[in-house]
Amino acid sequence: MYKYGVTGSILAVAGGPILLEALTQSGVTKSIIDSFVIGSELSTSKRILSAGMETGSQLATGTDIRDLDFIDIGAQSVFGFNTFGSVLTGSVLDYSPFSVSSGYFGFSVNTGNRAVTNLGTGAVSGLSTDFIMKNVKSPSASFVLFLGTDMIMKFNANQINKVAND
Repeated sequence: MYKYGVTGSILAVAGGPILLEALTQSGVTKSIIDSFVIGSELSTSKRILSAGMETGSQLATGTDIRDLDFIDIGAQSVFGFNTFGSVLTGSVLDYSPFSVSSGYFGFSVNTGNRAVTNLGTGAVSGLSTDFIMKNVKSPSASFVLFLGTDMIMKFNANQINKVAND
């Protein structure tokens, strides 16, 4: 096991610069900085649309109205739909004030496997959204693809969390 860990570390150290170079050239790093550090410049209508898409996506994937996660909805409207800032915020924090199973006044922090599952599926959805924004020119097709990708990833995360993480 020790030998595997050392070998894995060597590979990670050797591959790190290559990964950073690939991310820089692909534009993913700029998307992360734009959406999370600088903040997105969304109009009021786009903020409302992002919040509505998140609410609809949660309801369409089997979330009860009382279990809606308001952190996810708020993060989508602040940072934009499936941007890295909203994915990171929504993966770690939950706020469901009307939920029966929620923790301290509706707040909970996702840790361990649940946080990893949410972050992984959110990252796939975010990368897909980023790809769609850059390559699909039709607004209606983009809208359908955004929602479809988001709902597939939410459904998968919900199923994994029910089976393995609860």
